[in-house]
Amino acid sequence: MSRSQFVSVLAAEDAKFSKGSPFVDILFQTEGYAGSAVTLELMYRHMAVNDPRLAQRIGSHLAYCESRPSTHAVRNRAKSAVELAIPVVNSFLGPVDVACYAGGTGLFASMLLPHLNPRRAAEVHIRLFDMDPCAVLAAQRRIRREGLENVTTNWTNLLSDRAFNTDSGYLRNRFVFAECLGMFDYLPDGLTQSDIKSGRALPAYGHALQKLFSTIRSGGMLVVGNFAPAHPDQAYMELGNWPLILRNEEEMERLVHEFGVLLPYRGDTVAFERVEGAEDTQILMLLSKGY
Repeated sequence: MSRSQFVSVLAAEDAKFSKGSPFVDILFQTEGYAGSAVTLELMYRHMAVNDPRLAQRIGSHLAYCESRPSTHAVRNRAKSAVELAIPVVNSFLGPVDVACYAGGTGLFASMLLPHLNPRRAAEVHIRLFDMDPCAVLAAQRRIRREGLENVTTNWTNLLSDRAFNTDSGYLRNRFVFAECLGMFDYLPDGLTQSDIKSGRALPAYGHALQKLFSTIRSGGMLVVGNFAPAHPDQAYMELGNWPLILRNEEEMERLVHEFGVLLPYRGDTVAFERVEGAEDTQILMLLSKGY
């Protein structure tokens, strides 16, 4: 199925539920799915709409969306990732690489660099990875607009790109910090991807964790986000054609151990925290690589 066919199917399914909602219509007019870069940018900008015609069409929906716990969770998880990244980045000497997987519009890079000492910020190279071309273009516009010279974008599929091979990919042991906040709650346990070297069939969640954690340097950290089962906006998001795979800490940790993501002899650890101001909505899993 081509991308255009996929978008058409999603739009047709959404039409059954949205009943012509202008807010949903504008999302599908641009991207074809609710969790797009357009949606996230609206959330990160506190639902500010600069186009008067667009504001007139969806303005009545923005105040409600702005008040929802899911909106606060999406916004605050970026802030939480930055707060986690700062001490990790500062613990390394010399130039370092940082990754933002499913990086969207590049907000993480825009938020992180000003919080670092200017000399240290000049030594940090941030790479944004996303398979949505519109998100990559939005990130490139942000980079030019804000003069983020040490930030680069990569349009790629993390699950199939050989750069992420756990044994031979050139990104292996590359990053001191990486975050992936908006991908794992789309990956069901039962969706399989073929492991390139062994030919084993792995559920996409475990497959992706293995790939991304293999890119972390010793002493580094990978932060993964997932919406929690208790979050109060599940029905609201599903009506907007934004269905997610909800997991709690126990389920996420089970998948980590089930697929051998961590190596205990190396001192790898897993920890969890809830996003500030959205404790019942968003979970962050912190995977730290030992030495």
